[in-house]
Amino acid sequence: MEIQQLLSAFNDNIQQNIDLIDYLGRANIFETIGKARNEMTHSKMLEYILTAFHEPNAPESPMVHLLDILIKRSLQQGKNAMPEELVNAVLCRSLPPMALAEHDTEVPLSVYRKGCDKKDRLDIYLEFVLGNPIKKGGRTSIRIFIENKVQSSEHDGQTITDYDTC
Repeated sequence: MEIQQLLSAFNDNIQQNIDLIDYLGRANIFETIGKARNEMTHSKMLEYILTAFHEPNAPESPMVHLLDILIKRSLQQGKNAMPEELVNAVLCRSLPPMALAEHDTEVPLSVYRKGCDKKDRLDIYLEFVLGNPIKKGGRTSIRIFIENKVQSSEHDGQTITDYDTC
């Protein structure tokens, strides 16, 4: 289906749909600088969004929203592997203050597991240290590893290797 047909099925206001199509068709900054399909540029931008606007006590920071999305999707899929205390703290917006400890892009997997090929890299790595553990004796940090796919799909068991390593 064409985008105009999809929009029309959603919204009967044809002029509004045309305006939206025109707006979405404009060149964006990534296209202007020739980086629209550059994975490293996208990873740097995601890292920036998730870290630059982080405030330790902000329950609505981009990082908390990302955790919220991850938790809700994993619960819908019945595959939640996160500690219950973290899930509850995120969903109730009662996380303790989080300080940004580390963040980087293109981190070699060999940092986390010996024997990994030097070319294997994590696209985005984020670590936040909690002001106090969510439960007594619990974790004091949250680590996020992101595999960013831009015009690429799963190959060579990459995400499985990343998951096993991290």
